[in-house]
Amino acid sequence: MILRSLKKAAPLLLRVGFLVGFFWLLFAIVGVQSFKSSFRRTCVWQDPAGIQNYTNSEQFCGGHLRNVDGIFPEPYISAPGMPAGDSKGFLCPKGSLCIETTNPFNDTQSFDNILQSLELVFVIMSSNTYSDLLYTVADSDYLIGALFFAFGILILSLWLISLLIAVITSSFQIIREESKTSAFTGEEIATEDEDEAPKQRASTLKRLYDKTSWVWVVVITYGLVVQALRSARMSEFRRSFIDLSETGVTIILVLEIIVRFGIDWRHFFRDRRNMVDLAIAIITAIIQIPAIKHSHGGRAYAWLTVFQIMRIYRVVLSIPMTRDLIVSHVLCLA
Repeated sequence: MILRSLKKAAPLLLRVGFLVGFFWLLFAIVGVQSFKSSFRRTCVWQDPAGIQNYTNSEQFCGGHLRNVDGIFPEPYISAPGMPAGDSKGFLCPKGSLCIETTNPFNDTQSFDNILQSLELVFVIMSSNTYSDLLYTVADSDYLIGALFFAFGILILSLWLISLLIAVITSSFQIIREESKTSAFTGEEIATEDEDEAPKQRASTLKRLYDKTSWVWVVVITYGLVVQALRSARMSEFRRSFIDLSETGVTIILVLEIIVRFGIDWRHFFRDRRNMVDLAIAIITAIIQIPAIKHSHGGRAYAWLTVFQIMRIYRVVLSIPMTRDLIVSHVLCLA
């Protein structure tokens, strides 16, 4: 019975595993975009005698108070070759400086690249000692960074991991043989009768767009892969390549939304997906304006790239296994 249940549940387990892995990668990319180099900053006490300074490796920071009067904040001191920042998070007291050096635990704990970011997101996903990372981000970056951990707990831990556990436990219950039953409740999933709605003859442009729909998914996937190439110490060539790629992907998807509007402009605004894609296309195009993209040393743009990452929902819905899983799960919750 156990082997039979596992055999029946294997395809669904694969789908859930793919969905978990997808969001795992997605949060890792957001982590690199938002918190690269954040764990390198610690308070260093300056010895007045100039003999030996003391580095407080447990106190992360984002700036320090001016040593002249100890009132006004000053930005942290960047490492050689790294861009200058601004004051944020915890401010080291008078007599200490916030200096960017190396990451904790022999330079292994950080969001500086995609691999280490995946490791830290797994800590959040497992709800195991993630609070230490949360307080570190709060000290070394803006407090709003705590939202990253809040959404990580809600989506990765409470939803996706719970969904995985539900699939595993349900595999030991009664296996429904009918092909149109839900893997979660055994209730039939209501499907729309395609014969009820009259079929409208599609235009030539609409048929051509439908045949090339996979192209837009490939473009979005390319944009996701390029964003995963970011790191704290990337070369100028890689930085330019990423910027050009993000601009190119944005322009292509703006043209795509224009084509979709031209195909069915009468009913364009009745579709929620059209409205979402239009809003994302407008926002991502606006943030590519140089005055916005390079403001505050590019830090504002790093946060606004979340709208570029939001386009990935189209990739999720384009894959049958994840689309069916999400639809089934939503129907079960309803």
